[in-house]
Amino acid sequence: MRISTLLPSARAGLAALLLAGLLHGQSAPNLLHFQARLVHNFDGPLSGATSVTVSVYDVPSGGAPLWQERQSVNAANGVVNLLLGSVSAMPAGLFEGGDRYLALAVNGDGEMAPRQRIAATPFARRAANADDVAGRDITPHSVSIDGKLVINALGEWVGSTAGWQAPAGPTGPAGPPGATGAQGSQGLPGPAGAVGPQGPQGVEGSQGPQGPQGEPGSQGPTGSQGAAGAAGAVGPAGAVGPQGPAGPPGPQGAPGAQGPQGPAGTGDTKARKAASESVTDSTSLQNDDDLFFSVGANEAWSFDAFLIVSSASSNPDIRLAFTAPAGSTVKWAGSGNGNTSNQLVSGSGAASSFNMSANSADYIRIRGTVVTAATGGTVQLMWAQNNTNTNPTLVEANSYLQASKF
Repeated sequence: MRISTLLPSARAGLAALLLAGLLHGQSAPNLLHFQARLVHNFDGPLSGATSVTVSVYDVPSGGAPLWQERQSVNAANGVVNLLLGSVSAMPAGLFEGGDRYLALAVNGDGEMAPRQRIAATPFARRAANADDVAGRDITPHSVSIDGKLVINALGEWVGSTAGWQAPAGPTGPAGPPGATGAQGSQGLPGPAGAVGPQGPQGVEGSQGPQGPQGEPGSQGPTGSQGAAGAAGAVGPAGAVGPQGPAGPPGPQGAPGAQGPQGPAGTGDTKARKAASESVTDSTSLQNDDDLFFSVGANEAWSFDAFLIVSSASSNPDIRLAFTAPAGSTVKWAGSGNGNTSNQLVSGSGAASSFNMSANSADYIRIRGTVVTAATGGTVQLMWAQNNTNTNPTLVEANSYLQASKF
């Protein structure tokens, strides 16, 4: 939007409004009140939030601004009121020397043309120090009268001293003697004179009788302690006293090392999951918390498992494996609602993956054998997601693993 018209009423009032800003300040603040009415060529007076940029130049066109500031104000029927210098301080000598021209730019548009020449009144800001007159202090740098310095910058009088005091006149005649005054009070005694010299010593008199015996003096202090004598022989040992009460028990010792695993029992072994277990966003095989059984050395076992599995994923899967003691031979196969390959898996830790039905529970049936060598231990079910998925994969409660020894 281009605002290209500043109504004559605003232009004519410009200088007067600037002057009012000066005359109303009692101590000549470096601020100017400014009012203008802004009218759009086609839309009429502006209203609402308005950005006004005010610039002061020393030339009617071209050149760089001597001072400039931008204010955001509310226009009411085109009228805006600004306090110039409240955003960007005006330089002290802004209105010194030569003509000054004021220019406006509204809402980011270019400056209005032509620039308005500022009336002489704002130059009265140069007279700000003229406040220092009747009834006030003045603060000059120095004082000169008729071009001659009389008080320098240090506050010292450097002007002529002529005429400060007239020359003394001739001595007048002596006046008549006055009446005798009353006698004054007696003065204070003078200081004592110096002591005279000592007279000659007199003749020694005869010896007088002996006086009575004086009182006994007080007892003198105790002397220091003598050296200790040699130690005497050690006496016989006393009788043994009664036994004291028992002290508090000491802290419990650390637990001992775990003993070797005992031989596997005979017959069947069964394990059931009491609670569901889940894996999220992981393909690393982990031990199932419940589904495992113990075997002895040089034994042969058969095992089967029934796993209830589920996932909220649209494309779920699961990966299974069995681990056994070192040297064991493990072979197993599985099938389920989502996988019917019945692929044989051989070896401790060897894994096979199974697809699952989306958003519903599935089952997987597993059968296998394990033959141990010279080492007994644990046959452990391990499982994980075959492909990472942020939806958890679950092996649900009541899944089971059972085994029988041949």
